[in-house]
Amino acid sequence: MRACSKAQWRLICFPGAPSHTFLFKRLLQLAPENLDIIVVNRLGYGKTHNQPVLNFQDQVKIIDPFLNDKRNIVLGSSYGGALALNSALTYMDKIEAVITCAALIREPHDYAKTLVDLDIPEALTSLAPKKLQRMRAEIHGRRLQIGPLLDRVKSLNIPIEVLHGTLDTLVPKEDAQYLAQLIGANANYTEIIGGTHYLEMQFPQQIFNAVERVIRRIEGG
Repeated sequence: MRACSKAQWRLICFPGAPSHTFLFKRLLQLAPENLDIIVVNRLGYGKTHNQPVLNFQDQVKIIDPFLNDKRNIVLGSSYGGALALNSALTYMDKIEAVITCAALIREPHDYAKTLVDLDIPEALTSLAPKKLQRMRAEIHGRRLQIGPLLDRVKSLNIPIEVLHGTLDTLVPKEDAQYLAQLIGANANYTEIIGGTHYLEMQFPQQIFNAVERVIRRIEGG
């Protein structure tokens, strides 16, 4: 969390799967002083969480306490892109813009999909790292939810920035292009040259530029 009591705007960030908040460390360190930033440790990844939380609606409830004292923009990275879009639909009166980074909208690249879909014998499940098990469960669980979510994003009448790196080896850029096309006029699609799947860590300034763009659009600049 990077708190700025005088900031008018707050950026709320959903990490991907698995939920690694440390990927946002540079973003927090380099943030402009006039921007408040919160990175949520998603449900299912806390020390006291025993099971993955697969429902998008349950996941986005975690941001509810942060929505009432500032103007809000949500950012979602990878799996978190769907959560950012879902939160905008859930809190239409409190979220004014969405930024997606390398959003997983359809399916990952084939080799990553193989890892997600690979059958792990029950006897070996306990040996797999907890975060790996929960990541696999989340990717599986999103498949029944993503279609209805994408049907609804067409109704969002707010600025949406769709960012994707040209060197992303996990999620195809066609996912981002499809999302921007689906949203239509409210979407701005930006390819980040040299960007990998971890734009929040690699190119924080590009994210701040996207924040500035949506604020200008909101304020009519």
